[in-house]
Amino acid sequence: MVYDDDTLRPIPGVQLVFVDQNGDQLPATCFPAGQQPQTTGADGRYQFDLSTACTDADGENFEIRITQAPGFELVPTSAALQAGPLNPGTPSSDVFEVVNYDRAPTAADPRAFFMNFIIGTNSRQIVNNHIALTALPSPVAEIQADLRLVLRNDLLATMNQQSRQISGYSGGALKRLQRDCVAGASREFRKMPISFANASSELSASSDKVLDTIAEILNECDEGNLKLLAIPMALNSRIKPIVNPKINLILH
Repeated sequence: MVYDDDTLRPIPGVQLVFVDQNGDQLPATCFPAGQQPQTTGADGRYQFDLSTACTDADGENFEIRITQAPGFELVPTSAALQAGPLNPGTPSSDVFEVVNYDRAPTAADPRAFFMNFIIGTNSRQIVNNHIALTALPSPVAEIQADLRLVLRNDLLATMNQQSRQISGYSGGALKRLQRDCVAGASREFRKMPISFANASSELSASSDKVLDTIAEILNECDEGNLKLLAIPMALNSRIKPIVNPKINLILH
């Protein structure tokens, strides 16, 4: 019989022919009616009864070929395929079993089959030569695989593009944040300079208010990324003495 190498189920609709050593199909007259070519039924079975008129006493090389097998590869690639040709020996009244079961194999069964044979007029009958065929990839499965690949590549491209955009947005936002923070702090410095109380190292009450305002501005900035050094050190230039400039300290 002919069966699926993967599922081990019989394969219907497989067409087989018998060819000689030159690859030429033997005449239909070398077999009983319907055997050359022949197509498997639901049970996957096939049978070639070669006429002795189409060989000789020494034996000739013959081959079984698959010409049609919808959904399957025509050339067997199963590991169960044996190197031929198989010479079954003699006499013709005896049989040669390729395997010892006349059915589809199970997972526990030993599997073996031949596609090439040496058959003479007195050769033993070859039986249980169960041929395993490999299923072709499903077109639906191939399309699904292609779609998954396309979608995956498209997703990666989209994610990379969005990542670059987000990076640009975040970089721009950080720059705007730093610019706004610097501008806000500088604006407060311009409104009111930092000064100290007369003859004291303590800040004046008005300076405390300015520093509180600046602290609120900086509190809304990204502490981890804002470089405070980018804020002009207005303290150096905006310290204004109230009475005696000699006792006012310059902050560095």
